[in-house]
Amino acid sequence: AIGTTIVAACVAFVIILTTVIIPNSKYNAAVSFYENGEYKKAAIAFSGVGDHKDARERSFALWNDIAERQTIACSNDHTVGLKSDGTVVAAGDNEHGQRDVSDWTDIKQPNSKR
Repeated sequence: AIGTTIVAACVAFVIILTTVIIPNSKYNAAVSFYENGEYKKAAIAFSGVGDHKDARERSFALWNDIAERQTIACSNDHTVGLKSDGTVVAAGDNEHGQRDVSDWTDIKQPNSKR
């Protein structure tokens, strides 16, 4: 009877450890990264917590905010890319000022037909 009680207590401890204690610890670490402005680390940490609390939603929201979009335009001598925050980056030839995009803001990706 004592052996069964000990085994049951050990099983209960392992369940609590793996479903509450460890996920809470990982979640708190992700929150700490977020509060310190380390958004990429926070997104990765939240995704590692799985379905604990709102970790999955927070991870998706962070990735949506920090992910670079794959919207680009190019010509023979320069390339322009739209970032997820609505700003633009450019590289290449600037003979005619085509890379002067630093004051472009709130740029939206055009709707694409698939």
